[in-house]
Amino acid sequence: MSLRVGARAALERGPFVGCQNEMRQLAGALDAVLETRAGQAVCVRGEPGIGKTRLVEELRANAMT
Repeated sequence: MSLRVGARAALERGPFVGCQNEMRQLAGALDAVLETRAGQAVCVRGEPGIGKTRLVEELRANAMT
């Protein structure tokens, strides 16, 4: 899935609520990558149905803006 496809899918859903702390952590990792030009690996894990996929889709959507 490309960043653009993920961004479009996130925008077609309802508003994103919750997970602000997690979003800040991921956004911080993305900022560090952009600043240092060095990649990072991030593991997003948790119980089924808590919104891991949606969290990553929202991060992709925010990265495209």
